[in-house]
Amino acid sequence: MKISRLEEYGLRCVVQLAHHAGQSMQVEEIAQLEGLSKAYVAKIMSPLRRAGLVASIRGVRGGYILTRPPEAITLTEVLFALEATEVDDGFCQTHRGKCSCCVHMSDCGIRAMWLLVTEQAYQALSHITLAQLLGNEAVVAERIQQHFFSSRASPLSLTPA
Repeated sequence: MKISRLEEYGLRCVVQLAHHAGQSMQVEEIAQLEGLSKAYVAKIMSPLRRAGLVASIRGVRGGYILTRPPEAITLTEVLFALEATEVDDGFCQTHRGKCSCCVHMSDCGIRAMWLLVTEQAYQALSHITLAQLLGNEAVVAERIQQHFFSSRASPLSLTPA
């Protein structure tokens, strides 16, 4: 699974909004905190607004605000709002080599693997909320580990059960 620049920076911008839940943040403020240009943050906010994850507030004290609490917004929602890449036949068309279509299009073991890995990744991300990303790296890592590994054997586990 490849995370695009737009998805990474978009997620970072939404996490900034989650840190300030209930308060609007101006594009300039988000840009400064994330080391991004104002124009790029504005570009990021547009699809998030269309997806209903953020709302824009007009006026001098305006800006952007989350439309729901951070614990009610999953990472999958954010990534899909930012047009996350899915593995499908279109994906295969971009990896066709010199041929007009992939030589494995009718029977591809590689595509089956990418479909499974992508599905598992998005499934995992659908169980992580913005609220779980609030805190320093050690806190977030522990929180996510507990979420996935505390009460059940997880398909994400890298060690045998």
